[in-house]
Amino acid sequence: MTMKLIDNWTRHVWRLWSTRLSALAAFIAGTWPLVPADLKDRLPPQAVNGMALAAFIAILVSRLISQDKPNG
Repeated sequence: MTMKLIDNWTRHVWRLWSTRLSALAAFIAGTWPLVPADLKDRLPPQAVNGMALAAFIAILVSRLISQDKPNG
C-alpha cells in the first residue's frame, strides 16, 4: 500500500473539515499558554482534557464523513 497526495491538495486541503478542525485545535493549544492563570484556574483539569478529547473525536469523525461537493 502506498500513500498518495490528494490531487491539487494545495487548493483542496482547506475545504476538508478535518483540516479546519485540526487548525482550530492547534490554535487553541498554541494560545493556551497565553491565557491568564486566574482564568485557567477557573476550569477544572478534566474540562481541558475533555476539550482535547472532543477535538480529537471531531477530527476523526470528520474524516469518516464524505466531504465531496455535490454535483449540480
